[in-house]
Amino acid sequence: MICSTALTLAIASPFFSPASQAPAVQEVEAPAPAMDSGQPAAKLRLTVPISELVFEGEAPNWRRIVWLRSVLAPALLPRIVLPGWDAAIEVPKIEPRGFSLQDLFKGSIALYGPSPESELRGTLLLPNSSSSQLESFQFTVPASVVSSSDLRWREIQASRYRALAGAGLPGTAWFRRRAGAAASSDEPQLAWIQGRSYDVGETFAMFSGGRALAENLALGDVIRADGESDALTEDISELSGVTTPMLDFEPLVKGTKVDLDALSTAIPFDQHAIFFPSFASLLRVVEQLAGDSAPLVQFFDGRSQNTRIRERYEGQMCLELNGLATTFGSQFVESVALTGSDTYLRTGSDVAVLFQGSVPAIQAMMTAKILAAAKEWGIETKELQIAGTSILSAVSSGRELSVYLGAVDGLVIVANSAQQMRRLLETLAGTIEPLSSLHEYHWFRERYPLAGEDGAEDAFAVVSDATIRRWASPHWRIATSRRTKAAAILADADAWRLGHGMGLFAEDESRRQIGVPGGGAITYESGFAVDEIYGSLSFLTPIAELKFDTVSKSEREGYESWRQGYERAWTASFDPIAIQLDVSDDALDMDLTLVPL
Repeated sequence: MICSTALTLAIASPFFSPASQAPAVQEVEAPAPAMDSGQPAAKLRLTVPISELVFEGEAPNWRRIVWLRSVLAPALLPRIVLPGWDAAIEVPKIEPRGFSLQDLFKGSIALYGPSPESELRGTLLLPNSSSSQLESFQFTVPASVVSSSDLRWREIQASRYRALAGAGLPGTAWFRRRAGAAASSDEPQLAWIQGRSYDVGETFAMFSGGRALAENLALGDVIRADGESDALTEDISELSGVTTPMLDFEPLVKGTKVDLDALSTAIPFDQHAIFFPSFASLLRVVEQLAGDSAPLVQFFDGRSQNTRIRERYEGQMCLELNGLATTFGSQFVESVALTGSDTYLRTGSDVAVLFQGSVPAIQAMMTAKILAAAKEWGIETKELQIAGTSILSAVSSGRELSVYLGAVDGLVIVANSAQQMRRLLETLAGTIEPLSSLHEYHWFRERYPLAGEDGAEDAFAVVSDATIRRWASPHWRIATSRRTKAAAILADADAWRLGHGMGLFAEDESRRQIGVPGGGAITYESGFAVDEIYGSLSFLTPIAELKFDTVSKSEREGYESWRQGYERAWTASFDPIAIQLDVSDDALDMDLTLVPL
């Protein structure tokens, strides 16, 4: 979807006026015209049937079907402009590909202002025959056809918000809230365009973080639950994960000694990893991706919009690269690795950065950064014991700052999650199998020799079979579904909070409670909705931190249905992934291997 905030506001502007502050739905009689007392006339909610518009020149072809195929379809919704008036046009239900102008012709216009004493002049904007732009039709409105009806006025306004809520625009939760407040029904039927239905699955899809490393990962899938069997009565341990067999890499490995990434011994076998042979390599890759990241970003996430993800995690973990380049430099850092439990960086993921090099110098500089950040946020740092190692931590209430620092076995670990720090330390202690033990990783390093024969490697990424299998497990899929549902509800709660503060919505305590299994109470102390379990929209609690043993019947059935479909698509084996990146001559070269594809 291509749409700017300015475009969104331009489309929605008729409904952000005080006119929307409506009481309970009721029919009202139009008051008598105000006497000429020097005071402005009271504003009314007025309606005009579109069939009563008198067009100056050519009228629209009302028999035409409007096909909304363009990515700019939200901007092509019908609009009405009457200078000096707050005006909105009733939008008919929009089917997957468009709507009928005949249905639009049967609707009305909503006006907010004084009772008109003479005819009104305005402009109707409709998509042209190719649905590439809006075309205008000038019209007049005889004062005699204007009527006053609060109920009808609100119905027209609700239809517009329904269309906006179903258009895939930023602010969907706000539009949905406004549609519900204006409509006579608590659950209005929402219109939709671009083949995108306004159902719960589509709502949740907006909050899925990474689209996919590849189609076979299906990271954007959400387990569908019917909502009718929500009691947590099913033991998750009785759910079987994906049974797709594992490809045996042992016979493929030549058996000769292969140089491995030094930090591969610290990374769990079931987590993705990106290795940088030097700090300078890390800087080169980041600099190149900042200028032309679309291909790689789309591969991991399916979208290429700049959402400043890197900056968010740099600030959260006190790892601003510009500052590190001047304080660390390659004189202290020999190699770097990045790892985490998933790729949902947009919504919230547990990640860690590992530094091999001069441990005392790196640890001292990171400690100074953390202490300074904690002072700036007005929070106390804490000394924790995690897996027998002393860890310095600083975590703000909304996890805008969330950093854990530890040093062990000749390396420094910086993580944004205690859970992630624990997994890395347990891997170093031998409790968890390391990535370096996997035959597929050895095979990949045979295919891509460490640093390459000519040193042409700036980054090397690996996604193991075990990682893909964990991402397809019952816990991971159901936790992902719950978290994305929580995100949809938090968005709605934020919309309620905003509207309630403006006096647009009545008090609604039910919106303060999360309607997702395992969720807690929602608070608004930070100005935005925060759930005590799932976090906030700015940073949802990482999936690895969501612990539960029971699921609902509908969640179990939803997972089993998803698993069966997934297994039908991938019956032979999973596809471990390796990517080698090389920055040279201001270009980024990428070599990708999917096995067995």
